[in-house]
Amino acid sequence: MFKASMTAALSSLIMRFRPSSSSVFEAQYCDPAQPATAVNSGPGRRRFEFMRHADMAVDALNRADTAWRLMEPWGVTPETAHLERHAVYTFRGRWACAWRRGNVFLAGDAAHLMPPFLGQGLCAGLRDARALSWRIAMTHQGLSAPSVLDTYGSERSGHVREIIDEAVAAGRVICELDPDKAAARDAEMRRLSRDSVADTREPPHPRLGEPSLAMARTGAVGRLAPQGRVRCGRREGLLDDVIGGGWQLISRAGDPALSLSAADIAWFRQIGGVIADVSERGTVDDLDGVYERWFAKHGCEAFLARPDFYVFAAGAQTDVPEFVSQLRRTLRPAAGRQRRRRSSAARHGENR
Repeated sequence: MFKASMTAALSSLIMRFRPSSSSVFEAQYCDPAQPATAVNSGPGRRRFEFMRHADMAVDALNRADTAWRLMEPWGVTPETAHLERHAVYTFRGRWACAWRRGNVFLAGDAAHLMPPFLGQGLCAGLRDARALSWRIAMTHQGLSAPSVLDTYGSERSGHVREIIDEAVAAGRVICELDPDKAAARDAEMRRLSRDSVADTREPPHPRLGEPSLAMARTGAVGRLAPQGRVRCGRREGLLDDVIGGGWQLISRAGDPALSLSAADIAWFRQIGGVIADVSERGTVDDLDGVYERWFAKHGCEAFLARPDFYVFAAGAQTDVPEFVSQLRRTLRPAAGRQRRRRSSAARHGENR
């Protein structure tokens, strides 16, 4: 069963063509007479989308001559391009009520549908895959209890619903058909474009839905961790590439490992954890100040991020031992499963 964020579906004619010469137009055309989108569609290809008006039948819209007529104002004609395909798509905003049944999980378009106005559909599917894969891997390896899988659906559903709502809202702005309302919209956009202090709005970066696998929902917890360029020794690049992209324990107030017991460090390494000190005296240089600004914005000194890059815990340097202790309690490795793994490993060693 699905829930919906749109009271009515929106249909558009989408076509892909190969221009005979290079074309540079790429925009969202908020024309109340005919809302349209023009974007790249891979090397040497372009893509147009034209909103279907209520008085046009789907069959009439989904014709090659209709496609040529709609593209003609942009100089796209049978003499200047090759039309490869055209089809009418219906945009919807929906998400599944349940994302799991036993060992079957939903992800991507099977779990949610959204209109394309923010370009977030594939991004949401990638987040689903990352959030699910690390849980399955840790459970399969005996590093966590199967219960970590229980929060996958609630986290992703709450997160994706906010993005769907934003995409629907953006679509209403772009596809406004009332000339007076469109004129008022355009005037406001022009005013904002002249305002040097007006913020350019980014796609939403929601917090994970609840219940989630994280500590108390405060500040940065449940939101994306930062990703900046760093240098460690002779290696330079994004932090995930330089030190690793699993569980990350990062601090700007000194080496987090100094706050942990040898047993906690060993366990953290066992689950694929990496530790980094990005302070001025640390071994990891924050090349562009990304981590310095992030810590200042959120008023914290250290954070623990999950393998899907969401913050599990954030706080003072003195809170680091509690971060790791809470993570151990949350994951709760199944003792029986671990004993079976050790027994299997012992038998394998004997066989060798």
